[in-house]
Amino acid sequence: VLTAKIASVQRSIEMQQKILDDAEQLKRYHQQNEQEHLFLQEIFSRLIGQSDLKDPCLKFWLKPAQRFSGDLLCARRAGPDQLYFMQADATGHGLAAAVPNVLVNQIFHGMSKKSLPIALMAREINRVLHAQLPLERFVALTVGRIDCRQATIELWTGGLPDAWVISDTGQLLHTFKSRHTFAGILPDREFDDSTEVWHWRQTCKLLLYSDGIIDACNSAKQAFGSERLLALILQTPMEQFIAAIENALQTHLQDEPNQDDMSCLTLRCQ
Repeated sequence: VLTAKIASVQRSIEMQQKILDDAEQLKRYHQQNEQEHLFLQEIFSRLIGQSDLKDPCLKFWLKPAQRFSGDLLCARRAGPDQLYFMQADATGHGLAAAVPNVLVNQIFHGMSKKSLPIALMAREINRVLHAQLPLERFVALTVGRIDCRQATIELWTGGLPDAWVISDTGQLLHTFKSRHTFAGILPDREFDDSTEVWHWRQTCKLLLYSDGIIDACNSAKQAFGSERLLALILQTPMEQFIAAIENALQTHLQDEPNQDDMSCLTLRCQ
C-alpha cells in the first residue's frame, strides 16, 4: 500500500512538473509571437504610412476586427488638381488578409506617383495578385482619381459596395456601381479594366465603404445594412459623415465585437 501511495505521489509530482514546463514553454512562445507581431506591425505601418491620408479634402475611418487589418485605405496627390485614392478589402482576417495589401499598396503608390491611368493600375494590381496569391485569396478593390480641373471622378470598382456621391444639400447625385469582380481572380486576358467617369457640377462628396460596415450584426443578428447607411448620410452634414457612421455603428453593435474589418473614406470634390 505504501509503495502504491509513493508511486501515486511520484506521478502527481511528475504531472505537476510537466504542467509547469508546458506553461513556461507556452509563455516563451507567446513572448516570441508578440515580438514577431510587433515587428510585422512596424513594417506594415511604415509601408502604409506612405499614403497622403492627411490631405485636407479627405477623411477616413478604419476599425480592424483583429490586430492586422484586411482593409486598406490609400491616397496620393499627383499635383494640386489630381488626387489618386484606393480602398482594398482582402479576403479573410488578420495577418493572412493584411499580406496581400502590401502588394496592393506598393503598386498603388508606384503607379500613382507616375500619374498613370486608373485602368492600367487596376490591371496591374489584378495581374500581380493573380500571379502571387493562392486561388482562394483575392481582394475587393476600388481605385480612382479626382481631377479638380476637369471636375471629374474616375473609378474602377470590383467586389466592394457601390460608392455614392452626395451633395452639400443631402442629395444622392450619383452611384458608382460595383461592375467588376474581385482583383486577383481573373487572368490578365479576361480582366476588364474599363472605368467610369462622372462630372460634378456642384460641391459634393464621394463616399467609399467596405462591406464590414453594412454587414455588421448586433446581438439580434440584424445587419446595419446599406439602406440605413444611405439614410444616415443623406441627413448628416457633409463634414460629419465619418463621425456619424462611427457613432451609428457603435450604437448598433453595442457590446458586440465587429466580426469583419470596417473602413470608410470620404473625398470632397469642389
